[in-house]
Parts: sequence; C-alpha cells; structure tokens
Amino acid sequence: MKLISVLIFTLSFSSSIAQTNFDSLKLVISNGSDSVKYRISGRTGLAYQYIDKDSTLKYFQISYEACERNNWYEGMGNVKLYFSGYYYYSLQDTTAISLIKEALKWYTEADNNQGILNSYYMLGTYLGGFEDFDSSVFYLQKGVQFGEEIHDSAYLPMIYNNLGLMFQYQGFNKEANDYFLKSITLKEAIPNSNLRSTYLNIGLNYYNISQNDKAIAYYKKAELLFIDHHEDQPRALALKNIGDAFSDDNQLDSAVVYYNLAHAIFEELGDSNSVARYYLSMGEIATKKEEYQKAKELLDLALYSLPKSANSRLIIYIQISRAENYLTLNSHKNPRELNEVIANLQDADVLSKEIGLFSPRVTISYLLYEAYELLGEYKLASQYAKEHIVLSDSLFNQQSSEAIAKQNAKFESEKKELKIQFLAKENDLKNTKLIQNNELQTKQQHIIYLLFSGVFFTGIFVFVIFKFYRKQKIFNTNLQIKNTVIGKQNKEKIILLQEIHHRVKNNLQIVWNLLDLQAYNIPNPEIKAAINDGKNRVNSMATLHTMLYQNDDLGNVSFEEYLSKLVAQIKNTFSITQNYEVIIAVPSDIKFDLDTSIPLGLIVTELFTNALKYAITDEKKAVIELKVEKINAEEYTLTIRDNGPGLPAGFDSKKTGTLGLKLVPNLCRQVQGSLKMMNDNGAVYIIRFKGKSFDVE
Repeated sequence: MKLISVLIFTLSFSSSIAQTNFDSLKLVISNGSDSVKYRISGRTGLAYQYIDKDSTLKYFQISYEACERNNWYEGMGNVKLYFSGYYYYSLQDTTAISLIKEALKWYTEADNNQGILNSYYMLGTYLGGFEDFDSSVFYLQKGVQFGEEIHDSAYLPMIYNNLGLMFQYQGFNKEANDYFLKSITLKEAIPNSNLRSTYLNIGLNYYNISQNDKAIAYYKKAELLFIDHHEDQPRALALKNIGDAFSDDNQLDSAVVYYNLAHAIFEELGDSNSVARYYLSMGEIATKKEEYQKAKELLDLALYSLPKSANSRLIIYIQISRAENYLTLNSHKNPRELNEVIANLQDADVLSKEIGLFSPRVTISYLLYEAYELLGEYKLASQYAKEHIVLSDSLFNQQSSEAIAKQNAKFESEKKELKIQFLAKENDLKNTKLIQNNELQTKQQHIIYLLFSGVFFTGIFVFVIFKFYRKQKIFNTNLQIKNTVIGKQNKEKIILLQEIHHRVKNNLQIVWNLLDLQAYNIPNPEIKAAINDGKNRVNSMATLHTMLYQNDDLGNVSFEEYLSKLVAQIKNTFSITQNYEVIIAVPSDIKFDLDTSIPLGLIVTELFTNALKYAITDEKKAVIELKVEKINAEEYTLTIRDNGPGLPAGFDSKKTGTLGLKLVPNLCRQVQGSLKMMNDNGAVYIIRFKGKSFDVE
C-alpha cells in the first residue's frame, strides 16, 4: 500500500508562552499601547488555542484591531495567519484558506517578501492537507517562482518538498523526484535543516516506481535522523514504509518485523489512523500468504480502528482490500454480506472521484462487477465490467475511442457520398448518350423520308445533312468535354480517398501517441500493459489506413502484406529474449476491404499478443503460426496456433478476466464469423468468416 509521506508544515510564530501567567498578561494587554496589544495579544491567543477556543479568537481579534488602527500591514498579515492556523486545525478549510489570502493581501501592501512567500507556502500546504491537490500545486508553484526571484533559502526547501509531495500523490513520480532532489540540495547546504522528512518523501517516490532498494536506503536515512531528533511519529512512519518496501519485494518476514516496530510506536502515541494502516498492511501480508481468514480479521480491525476524521485515501484502500478478501474467501452467495460489500465499494468509489484518484477506481469497478455477478444481478455486473474496461485502458481511452469512431464515421460518410456522386455522374452520362441516340434516330428517319421524296428535295437533303453534321460535331465535342470532366472527377475521387485514409491514419497516430504518453507516467504494470494492448489495437487500424492510401487499390489491402506488417509492429512492443519463430501463411491474391480487415486485424492483434505472452517459454523453441485459407467464393478461415502450454482446462472466453479474449467473439460477429478454440500441442484458434472486397461500382 503506497500511503503517506511527510508534509512539511510550519508556522513562523511561537506558542512558547503557554505556561505564562495569563492574569498578568491580561493586565499588560488592557493597559498597554497598541504595539503591546499586538504582540502580547497575538502570543496569548496562540497559547490559548489548545485550551480555550473563545479566548483564542478574542485575543487574536485584539491583536488585529491594534494593527488595523495603525495600518500595520505586516502585523495584520501575521494575525490573519494566526487565525488561519486555528481554523486549519479545526478542519474548517474554506475559512482557513480565505484568511491566508487576506494575509497575502496585507503582506503585499507591506511589501514584505518573506510574508508573501510564507503565504504561498501556507496556501499550498493547507490545500494539500485538505486534498485539493490541483490548487495546492498552483500556489506552491507560485511560491517557487517568487522564492527563486528573491533568492530565498528559508522557505524554498520546504516548498520544493511539499510540491514534490503533491505531484507524488497524483502519480507524477518524475516531477515529484525532481522537486524532492531540489529540496535535498538546498537543505544539505543549510546547517540543521530538516532533511529527514524529504528523505522519507523521496523514499516513498522511489517505492512508487518500484525501485525498492533505493526507497529502503532513504527510509533508513530518515529513521536515523528521526531517532536523533526524538521524533517518534515520523520514525514510526519510516519503519512502516520500510515494511511496505519489503512486502512489495515479497520479503514478507522482514516486512512483518518493521510493521511490528512501527505498530508499537503508533499504539504508544494513540495514533488511530496509523494503527489502522498497520492492520491494513498486516492484512495484505496475510493475503499474500493465502491466509484469507486471518486477513479478513486484520482488515476488519483496520476498519474499526479508524477515527471519524480518517484520511480518505486510507478508507478507500481498506474498503478495497476488504472487498478483495471477501470475494476471494467467499464463492457462495450471501445477499446481505454482498450488499454490504457493494455499498462499501460504492462509497469508496465516490471518495476516489471526490479527491481525484484514478487507480483505485479501476480496481473498484472490477470488484463491483464480481460482487454483482455473485449476487445474480447480471445487468449491473455488465455495467461495471464495461466501466472497468474503459478505466483500465487509460484516462485517455474514452477520448481515444471517440476520436477513432468519429474519424471512421467521417470516412464512411465521405466514402458513401463519393460513391453516390460517382454513380450520379455515370447516370448523367448514360442519359446523355440515350438522348443523343434518340436524336440521331429521328434525324436518320428524316433523311430517309427526304431521299424517297426525290430529287426535288435533294437540295434540302444536303442542307439538312450539313446542319446535322455541325450538330453532331458539337455533340461530340460536348461529349468529349463531359468525359474529360468525369475522368477528372474520378482522379479527384482517388485523391480524396487517399487523403481520407491519410488523415484517419494521422489521427490514429495521435491517439497512439496519447496512449504512449499516458503509459510513460503510470507505474502500475497491469495498467501499463492494458494501455500497451490499446496501443496495439490502435496501431492495427493505423497500419491498415497507411496501406490503403499508399496502394493503387484504395478500397482493398493485401492481407498477406497487412499481417506481416502488423506482426512486426506487435513484436517490437515486447522485449522477448527467448528464441521463437513466427510463420505467416496467406495466399498473396487474398484482398479484403476495410470492414473485413479492421476486425481481422484486431483479432490477430489480440491472439498474437496472447501467444507472445503465454506461449514463449524457456523449455523449447516457440512457434506461432498465422494462416488464412479460402473455403469458397465468400468464406475463409483464419487459424492462429502456437506450441505453448495451451489453454487451461475448462477455459471459457466469456469468463476470462482478459479483455482481449472477451473482445475476440464480438469481433468475429462483425465479419459474420465463428470462433473455435482448442488445444492441439498448444493453443489453437480457428475463425471462419466471410471476406468482402470493396467495389465502387
């Protein structure tokens, strides 16, 4: 479980006078000057803030009014920060933020650079504490810009640290690492600076990108410094994080040792949130050891240990782990328990949306699908299965799908419109020829009548022939012009089709690049693999459109050439060291149109990718064969086989968790085909389908 770094938080005001004789201070305040009222009332309010709410606010107000009477802008800014600290710890986020913004205004009036920088820092820190990460990053980055302009060395290390933490919370680990290293660089140059919290944070960042050796090294550096400074709470957090790293590397016994050390400190401090995290971590250890009943008891303890003000992220992960454990432990149907699991997951999903967490929603949607399926509510199960597929493909998947659908729809529309225009021109030409023939027939009849009329009409006949000749010449000229126009339109049609295919290919390439960019920032290997699968699907369609606009035949592609390119591109996405062979057996004269080639290309993408994942082992040389055979004028078979371990016993594509194998039957139906799966010295897939060619006529 990847939880919680240290948010560096400090107020530049002292509350060291908490034990001062308050009666004496009251007398000094009532008889003192405005300067005394400002200083002593402010400090008295700070001392009261853990004792008496009304007195805290009263003394802060006396301090502020003294500054206001004298237009002491810097003092007014200081007191507004006093107020904001009180409301922050009272969990009144809106009021706390408004007060810091007022402080920023007064510091700006006073031209107090340190106050301005402190305000940016406090705004970012408070908003981060309230889990408004986008706003937190905005103000912390303003603090970075301002701090670098004034060459600050006091606040910048803390701002860099907290800015790295905000990026870390949102999954932007590269940016987080950059800011943590900047913070460490500045702090190492400053004596007695707080390096320990930044060590802890950068350790978590390395943990998030699965570099656990580096993570443990930084955690241990932080723990030693926490021991030197007698800081038990963050020391326990460092111990807990070391346990997380060992657990992630499957060194479970070492993980338990560090978890127990952390737990002892959490219990002593009465830290309910951290005790809950301990039970959550121990529950996950029990799950990895397949001790599911023990895991259930520990996860229940985690939930019941939570205080009312528990961290939202912690609640989400506990509910996910409890649901996963329940669904693993209980294959029977218990409507009451299942409905409770569903309700908890839906609450966790709402929380994830509220605080902008994406990864938990992928898991939650799949667990809701499983729970509703066990409950027998297949419609809701299907709904969450679809949601899981969309979320798994990536944050950009929906936009990508819409872009692809839009371009394909545009292509189909333009293709139909072009065909209609072409047929209309052809009909116009036929009508013109028919009219011409009718006119010619009429003229010829007239000529025959004139011939039979005798010599008397010879002169008239010659005249008519002359006129007819001129009209015929004009007609032939017009006909030639029309034929030239039609030929030009036919060339324009070819150019237009080429442009359409080219644009569709470019748009698909943009989608591919978006998916590639998203995959780069995602540490989770399962989500990254799902995104790579999506990239291969997009690439199969982009390859097809590339071939179409490069070929003379704009409606059909050579399926042998298409498969060869597609297989080569998919192979390049895998880093396979074992020796294997791919055989492609497709007759060179087989060509299919876009409607046939796209589903077949996606089928090949899914099944060939599956073969690369599971058929290639160290035991023997893997052979993967792709073969197309013609059965009759309309029907063909596509066979994909390998010599790997084959399909597991009782395998059912409808029940598999693999998205690709769920898509294949749907794609088969698009080509009016059927799918047969079996084992024959490895996995064999046979798709019988109807192949079509594009014909504009």
